[in-house]
Amino acid sequence: MSLCLTIFVLLLQSMVLTHAQDYKPVSKDIQDHWEGNGYSVKIYFDFAKGGAVQIFKDNKQVYLQKGFKFKLGLQSDDMPESKLVKPGKDITGDGVPDLVVSEWSGGAHCCFIYNVFSLGKEFKFIDQIENSHGYYGKFKDVDGDGVLEFLGHDFTFSYWHESFAGSPAPEIILDFKDGAYRLALGKMKKPINPLVYKSQLDEFRNASRDQASLRLNKVGWERRGFVLPSMVWSYMLDLIYTGHPKEAWGFLQDVWPKGKAGKERFIKEFKEQQSRSYYWDNLKSLIEQKDSTELTPTQTLSLSQRIRLLNLRMD
Repeated sequence: MSLCLTIFVLLLQSMVLTHAQDYKPVSKDIQDHWEGNGYSVKIYFDFAKGGAVQIFKDNKQVYLQKGFKFKLGLQSDDMPESKLVKPGKDITGDGVPDLVVSEWSGGAHCCFIYNVFSLGKEFKFIDQIENSHGYYGKFKDVDGDGVLEFLGHDFTFSYWHESFAGSPAPEIILDFKDGAYRLALGKMKKPINPLVYKSQLDEFRNASRDQASLRLNKVGWERRGFVLPSMVWSYMLDLIYTGHPKEAWGFLQDVWPKGKAGKERFIKEFKEQQSRSYYWDNLKSLIEQKDSTELTPTQTLSLSQRIRLLNLRMD
């Protein structure tokens, strides 16, 4: 796509988003339609005007939301999980039919939202799941209990000292609990692979040798001429989100060059960025559990001893 065409599309999208709330549903714009259990759901879309989702119960409107582009179910019908959230399926495990309507706000690769409704005797809006840049968000029963969890990513660190393509987005699992979708830290936990831990250290050492290239590319966290590549906080986030915050801070200590200033500054800024997450209330206790400024017995071990300890935990 040429630069001029790209700018034109972005401007047009901006105009549509500005006036989306003025959109009035008309029958010619119906893109999708479903009926069942006394309900009727209509999806409208006009690229120049925006779109809407309209829900009726017993021929009476019970819900109307305007925006850009809505879709029944997931964003892609090609995903195997799309059949799990067909309209009328019970995804929350309460025996009542549910409805998932996904929404794209019209941005270049953002934003994607998943709205969940209960289509019982009483119509209920259950929850709205923000998945930001996550086109491939999906619902899946990860533990076999008959209730679908939501699988997506946390894009809090998008564009943080890195291009979007190079930005980390750790995987998340959301549980349906107490009437809403909440971060399921227990289901996200995975064992640490010591070989991956060591390979990440080796990759950092190779990347950090060429500080000139890192500065030239203008990516990475920089302090007084020292550039920390994004693969460091990418792996830290993987460790944190899979239940290993102490090891994440230990990894930072392993990669930080001895005698190089700025580590405390990086930790402060890292935590500030993390606090912008939708899931900060759940993550806060993990993030603040221990940091590299508070040396634990594990963190005072040599690298070889720490990797040996990780191996023991894998057994």
